[in-house]
Amino acid sequence: MNTWQRRAVLGFISLAVVLILGRWLALFLTERWWRSELASGVAAFGMWWSLLGTGLKLLAIFLAFVWFSLHLLAAMRGAVAGDPSGEIAPRRLSTIPERTLRWGTIGIAAILGISVGSGVSAWTPDIVLASHGVHFGISEAAFARDVGSYVSGLAVWVHLHEYLQRLVFLALAGAVLAYGLGGALAIRRGRILIAPGAQRHIGLLGAALAACIVWWYLLMPQLLAAGNPVVVPPVQIRLQETLALLLAGAAAGVAVLTLAWGFRATRMTAIASWIFLLIAMAVVGFLVPPDPGGESENQAWERSRQQLESLSYGIRVGGRTDTLGVDPEPDSLTSNDPQVWEMEQALRMVGAADTLPVRWAGRGWAEDEAGEPEEVWWIVGEGQDSLSLFAVSNERTTRVGDPVFLPGTPTGIVQPAIRLPTTAVRPSAPRYVISSDSGAGGVRAGPWPRRLMLAWALQGRSVLGAPGGARVRWHLDPVRRLRSIAPFADWTGVRLEQVGGQFVWLVDGFVVSNFMPASRRLMWRGRTVAFARAEFLAMVSAVDGTIRLYLRPEASPLGRAWAAIAMPMIGPASDIPSGVLARHPYPLDGALLQAQLFGVPSPEGRGTQWAIPVLGSEGATLDGLLFTPRADAVGPPIPLYRAADSSLSHLTGSSLEPRWNRNPLLRQLRDSVSAIGGAFRLGTLRYAVTHRGVTAYLPIYSDRENGRPVVLAVAIAGANRLAVDRTLEGAIETLRGTKAPELSAGPDYLLAQARIWLQLADSALRRGDLAAFGQAFQALRALLPP
Repeated sequence: MNTWQRRAVLGFISLAVVLILGRWLALFLTERWWRSELASGVAAFGMWWSLLGTGLKLLAIFLAFVWFSLHLLAAMRGAVAGDPSGEIAPRRLSTIPERTLRWGTIGIAAILGISVGSGVSAWTPDIVLASHGVHFGISEAAFARDVGSYVSGLAVWVHLHEYLQRLVFLALAGAVLAYGLGGALAIRRGRILIAPGAQRHIGLLGAALAACIVWWYLLMPQLLAAGNPVVVPPVQIRLQETLALLLAGAAAGVAVLTLAWGFRATRMTAIASWIFLLIAMAVVGFLVPPDPGGESENQAWERSRQQLESLSYGIRVGGRTDTLGVDPEPDSLTSNDPQVWEMEQALRMVGAADTLPVRWAGRGWAEDEAGEPEEVWWIVGEGQDSLSLFAVSNERTTRVGDPVFLPGTPTGIVQPAIRLPTTAVRPSAPRYVISSDSGAGGVRAGPWPRRLMLAWALQGRSVLGAPGGARVRWHLDPVRRLRSIAPFADWTGVRLEQVGGQFVWLVDGFVVSNFMPASRRLMWRGRTVAFARAEFLAMVSAVDGTIRLYLRPEASPLGRAWAAIAMPMIGPASDIPSGVLARHPYPLDGALLQAQLFGVPSPEGRGTQWAIPVLGSEGATLDGLLFTPRADAVGPPIPLYRAADSSLSHLTGSSLEPRWNRNPLLRQLRDSVSAIGGAFRLGTLRYAVTHRGVTAYLPIYSDRENGRPVVLAVAIAGANRLAVDRTLEGAIETLRGTKAPELSAGPDYLLAQARIWLQLADSALRRGDLAAFGQAFQALRALLPP
């Protein structure tokens, strides 16, 4: 390599280093500026967390770089020197200039060091938790240790083992490759020829690899006690501990023999020891695997397992049942909030009257005309200069089935509950927004060095052209915003709620762990966990992005430990605004997780007749019926119930369909709408609980001429009765027997139906469909005879 080439390589490496360090510096500074706009406790915790994670990453990269540099440089020197005895002929590597080899080796060591150490920042939550410690006050059965020692400390030892194992294995592979390329290691006529220096080096690294295996088998009993990879009873853990100790002893012997081979011991002895170790590991792994059912007859172990499992997933001990186990208020619908509208209809309500692109839709709460909270569908439409938030009552309709928009508006008028600037916080927000206002929030663009850092961190060229007085706002998605200040929690389940006149995003903060004794591993957001609970509740203002974090009242010791670590950023449950917990259903993600413990099949494998919506779900379904009472400010963890399939056999879709078809009111309504070419669509079959048991109800929709959906009727079925009415409330009262159905020939029904047919006739006349107009007019004439 000539002088020009060396300068080019050095310049390229220097540029890469500058770009990497510059990018990190830009991210660090901009996040610091952003956090300085938040509360002091939030800013201080975020800065400490960022510095800790960065420090761990840099330390791991530095140690890995030094390790690889030492071993690869030693291997390169040995490879160039070749075999002093002359038994192995030197290879092409010896012809490369030593300086080129040295710098190339250092470059490879740098790449390996970055690849191995860059992921260490993900250890930050485990290291912080281990340094703080967690005490549950419950001991596991195998080693009589507090379960908190597994949740908080075991992960760090596993991370360290994986890190050191990667260092040893990659150094060993690199050394073998270098010696092979240089001629210090070769195979001639079935014989392995190796130079003495290479033999000592490979023997040392081989012994280190065997030591890593020793460490792994010493960790294995602790992993099994922590439920990783499967839950096994104590007797199986003790058996596996004995086997692990034997294998650890065998691996220690292999380490000694490998090290001895490096210093001229018998080669075949070392090779035979490795073969024996691999065979022993295969026998134990495949022929004597952990048996999760080995002690199922032990009732004490089963009770202990259920207690720990209930603690891991927030289930009340003894509340798990295959029969209906709730006692709601008489004749009230509870647990999965009743609704007559679905997301598809809610989107069409706004889309039919407004051309704003919809950015988000979901369920939440708004204040009605009297200032009382009411569950609604929220639709967020984004215009060029503002955001429009529409609130559609989830349960109410007008007397003719039209949707009700909150706050109270005249029938048929679609207007937003509030308009917000484009800098407001909302899901699916852009990466950043530049605004010229000088209000609170965001980071001032300032002089050009500041704008350069912002543009570099946000990867946005438009920031460079921003005027000095403009403000740049990012982390506008509530989940991203929370992850940036509280990365120790998994934030999910975004909902919008109007609290005291303020519009806030409610987000659930789950804490998960891979280690929890006796707790089965369940699927959680694409990975398996042994502990997952909703420990925190976050409120993020949609207007200015201010954040308030609270510890949930049913938080576990793990959640309380994180609250203590992040103090004073996380407030107590008593500070949660009044009424929020009463309206806040148990998180759907938590219910779906708990459903796995009840043997409820996953949505992907369900049968069509059991597609039952889950509590507060927006399309998610399960095979079976789940109930979780609302969270209270006090009390034990939220229980979960599943009604037995046999108790619901008469309420499945296939069982109810003949009953719907035989109902004269529904038949008359379907025939009348079909006669004029109108749409007659069945909604999703939903379930709720009354004191009589399970109740199924089915909204029935049609369309106005403008495409806006309308509720024609609601059918409801109990154990032995079926009722139909115009509204859900009327259907409940009809099923109860306290009123006659208004789909009968009563005066109120006649007036409502007359309005529907009049609107249909008017729509047909405006579009020039005289046949449909005549059919609607004949239906109106038959409904109101002279």
